[in-house]
Amino acid sequence: GLAAGANNSRATVVSGSRTTGQSVQRRWVYDAGHPSAGTVVPGFDWAAASTPTSLTWSTSDTLPVGGPFRLEVRDAATPALASSSGDWLVGTVALFHGQSGMEFSFYNGNQPGLNNLGLAVAAGAQGIFLKLSNHTGTETAGSGVYAQPQPLAVRLRGGETPVCGSGAVAAINEWNVHNPGHPLLLAPVAIDGTFMADWAADAAAYSGQGTGHASWRFMGTIGQLPDAGSGNNSGVIEYHAALLGRFADLHAIMWNPNMGLTQSVRDSYVAGVDARFSNSPSAPWLTLPAWRVHRPDSDTAGTVALRERHISFHTERGARGILGPTWLDIVNDSNNSGHSAFNSAPGVPSASLPVSDGNRVGQSRLGFGWGRALAWAWNRSIKAHGPRVLAAWYTDAGRASIQVELGRAVRTLGGAAISNQFWISTDNGANFVQTGFTVALSADGTRAVLTSTGAAFPASNVRVDYGRAYPANPDTNANEANTERLLDGLLYDDQQHRGAINFSTGSRAGNPLQGTNRVGAGVAGVAVQARGAAKLVATERWTGNRNVTVRMMAADGVTVLRERTLAITGS
Repeated sequence: GLAAGANNSRATVVSGSRTTGQSVQRRWVYDAGHPSAGTVVPGFDWAAASTPTSLTWSTSDTLPVGGPFRLEVRDAATPALASSSGDWLVGTVALFHGQSGMEFSFYNGNQPGLNNLGLAVAAGAQGIFLKLSNHTGTETAGSGVYAQPQPLAVRLRGGETPVCGSGAVAAINEWNVHNPGHPLLLAPVAIDGTFMADWAADAAAYSGQGTGHASWRFMGTIGQLPDAGSGNNSGVIEYHAALLGRFADLHAIMWNPNMGLTQSVRDSYVAGVDARFSNSPSAPWLTLPAWRVHRPDSDTAGTVALRERHISFHTERGARGILGPTWLDIVNDSNNSGHSAFNSAPGVPSASLPVSDGNRVGQSRLGFGWGRALAWAWNRSIKAHGPRVLAAWYTDAGRASIQVELGRAVRTLGGAAISNQFWISTDNGANFVQTGFTVALSADGTRAVLTSTGAAFPASNVRVDYGRAYPANPDTNANEANTERLLDGLLYDDQQHRGAINFSTGSRAGNPLQGTNRVGAGVAGVAVQARGAAKLVATERWTGNRNVTVRMMAADGVTVLRERTLAITGS
């Protein structure tokens, strides 16, 4: 098992039975697989266990994050009468919400998935991948034959190659880079093709596809568990909550395209989840806006308006909201939705997948990204967010060019030519175009220079943005083999935590440059201004005190004129 408690704040509670009323003692030792296997965990040597009744005992211990641990119990009067329970972990529990884009980040199908890449768990990394078999409550799509959903847990241990989706392994590995030896439990509750509104209303699971069984719900009645003959009105969220002791450290969400249209639906969904995870009703929500999804321009599921619903979901969470990096960066799937790649051989199409280029990086790329995003949620000094469109100004009084401040150096992959993903509006954000200007990067790569190919830019109501549409329209670029390289010309930072499977170093993607993901006059993009006094731009969120280094830069953007350390309190 894994006792949740990302900050070592929750007790691991274990109970058992005994045949007499004599006293029971307990201790915790490091289990096999730990460098200190067999030795006592400091502070947890033999001590009396509590005795709720004459024939039962229990222990409640706040163990350090890590493991695996083994619990040993013995009769106090006759120590030879002993038993033990092993492979206990203490770490972080993360639930992943959404539909197919989220579901397929970790696996594809009814089982935990196939590790097509043969990706091994990194040394020292450990965790659990948890999902439900038959999470829709139906044996065969459309048959109406109920099959009992049951938990499927895959233990992830350093050096092993588990039988589960490579996305889960990649996420554990990247998390471990930043949290060595800190166990992580991944529990995706997402279901392909579903509407948040149906979950909020506690409809029959998968009702949107017509294959769900009426006795098995999305949310589920609190306290109900499914059995062999009926879902008992239990459901996907309720069963996960029961399995996890009604506790989660964090909820992560990317729901494309059927994020709730209104705040009432979004609030209702969160309230339903909170009611079932009653031991953690204030757990944070990490929201990843669905960006650069492989959709036709005419498809509303790929529009900026859909992404803004994710921004709204985050804003509505208040202090519980964490706005994560924009998502996705995947080109191929069966229906142009941004799903990850599952083909196991190059150039081999199937009934549900396009022609693959053999890299098989889709799921692993998403997994690495998830691991980085989760690590960033706990430690904001980790770079999960990419460069962003922060500010823009006219280079000179003639307004022939615009400099866009990105806040971090960017690059294309493998030295590819830059792909124009910048957009300009001359009506204060109501409409954006990609024509009438060229794009280049400043010498240090921290600014984009947009130069007009015609008349000067207007003096007012000009805004700039990035990535408002996918660069590879699936209507003309349907197959992975023809589309993957079109991503190379997009802009990334110098990180290499995504796509690091079957790619050369130069082609490994880090964090992508991000736009605003907003619509509407005055809110989309950033306003272009006359260049004035220097401004301090904060690009991170944090709480508490930090010492930050502030630099005054020369006009070349490289030369440091002044530097000073300031104490800043964030909230």
